[in-house]
Amino acid sequence: MPDEKETTGPIKVLILGLREAGKTTIIKHVLEGKEFDELTNIPATEGVDTPSYKYRGLVEVNVFDCGGQEQFLKSYYSESMIGTIFGGRTRILFWVVDSSDPSSLEESKQEFSKAFSAVREYSEIYPLVYVLVHKYDEHELLKKDVEEFFKESNEIKGVHYFTSSCANGTTRKVVGRLLDEIVRKESEARIKALESTLKKFNTKINATISTLINSDDGLEIASEFSRSSELSNDSKTIEFLQYLSVKVMTSSLEKAKQIFDKFKEHQFITNSNYETVVWKLKKENILFFKLHDKVSLLSIVPTEDISIDKCTREMNKFSPAILKILKLRKN
Repeated sequence: MPDEKETTGPIKVLILGLREAGKTTIIKHVLEGKEFDELTNIPATEGVDTPSYKYRGLVEVNVFDCGGQEQFLKSYYSESMIGTIFGGRTRILFWVVDSSDPSSLEESKQEFSKAFSAVREYSEIYPLVYVLVHKYDEHELLKKDVEEFFKESNEIKGVHYFTSSCANGTTRKVVGRLLDEIVRKESEARIKALESTLKKFNTKINATISTLINSDDGLEIASEFSRSSELSNDSKTIEFLQYLSVKVMTSSLEKAKQIFDKFKEHQFITNSNYETVVWKLKKENILFFKLHDKVSLLSIVPTEDISIDKCTREMNKFSPAILKILKLRKN
């Protein structure tokens, strides 16, 4: 039987489902920061892909992305593979259901039942099991219908069901929240240390907000809100910041100007090497600092308080402490 105690270390995530359910798309959307319009023509997974990610720059996530074609599904339960796929310290099993294809529901339930039994038997720890009712923007199956149908199997208990859609953004929110519950618990001390460091940095440069962003997935690592900002009432600006947090921070900052130039209605200031990028608003400035290939810092400073030179100097002073907490060496 698996150990039900909490564990630390890399998070092994197993993602399974029938063919074309959208498994690889979910991984790329959540863990690689890809937007929906970038998730086209993704080839079907043959066998098992095992990419690794540093989620939010804090915890290693080892993914087992398992192809859903019939011949692959059968192979996962062979004597030579079942321990590798379902064993070890599997923390999470995501089973993906294509809600746009009602004809596949019976087969999906049967395969899920086998996967559920295998992961509960072979995992060294007690795994969390989630069913993602995916492609919900074009669903022909309701979540409650999938849940009720799956629950007809008495052996399937302790499973949580969620709707999911890369098109409307719910996938990133749902899967991110589920991963965050583990990451925040295991990285609590480091997150608090980062927040404390950012609070001191905000004081030095008069920033209202500072956020560390993981370059691999474009997600927030830690933030500190020192006081309210004009941006809190500007939904368009917040939406644009969310766009930048993914598009800019998952690319090199040398490419940032290409993105900024698409927004001609705003004024931008950039220096020659784009290690620092400044976006000017009416009353505030948004600063992007590249601390490392893996992490960048976003700060918001009121226009009347800003000194770019001072902000850059202070960033250089605080950067070593931030990188030490994140266990990163200076590039």
